[in-house]
Amino acid sequence: MKDYSLNKEEAMTFILNYNIEGDKIIINLASGNSYEVENTSKNEKIILEKMRNQVVEAGINGYFKGNKAGVICGSILAATGALDIAVHANSLAIENFGSPLAYGAFIALCSCGFGFGLYNVISSQRIINDYKKNKLFLDNEDLFIEEIKDDDDYNIRKEHAITLNDVDKISYKQVMSAIEKAKLDECLDKTAKRLERRK
Repeated sequence: MKDYSLNKEEAMTFILNYNIEGDKIIINLASGNSYEVENTSKNEKIILEKMRNQVVEAGINGYFKGNKAGVICGSILAATGALDIAVHANSLAIENFGSPLAYGAFIALCSCGFGFGLYNVISSQRIINDYKKNKLFLDNEDLFIEEIKDDDDYNIRKEHAITLNDVDKISYKQVMSAIEKAKLDECLDKTAKRLERRK
């Protein structure tokens, strides 16, 4: 899971993922810290419930309530603004700065602004896609699990129930594809049953 926390305080308790190593569960937090707990089914259920709540809260009153559009629009504006300045800086720099060195520094500054804005757009989109994937999984968990249980194309450990932590290892497109296929199969099964009743 990507970091949906809104501040440093939230990041200290925001669970990104966890790993099971022997008799310990190692929890990785958004703050960069790790925390170890005893490997019990109760502790894993508590961790998964916390992760589930993080996704739900991010959509209701957190990161995605108003930030999604704001972050992307702000980043795009920063990137295009810096690019616009760099494109129109040629005549301005030569007239006002007079030297190629000052002109080069001005262009470098504009390029950095463009690069930072572009990085923010890409980073924000990755977080949004991760959220959409996790939300899609939670909304269709049973369908997804049923669809992939016999499929080896997914990089998921299947010796236990598939969880939100496991979904971190696959892409949004894979989750979407499995759920769409499961829904289609379900629809076709219902149609086949209706046709059988008509006979």
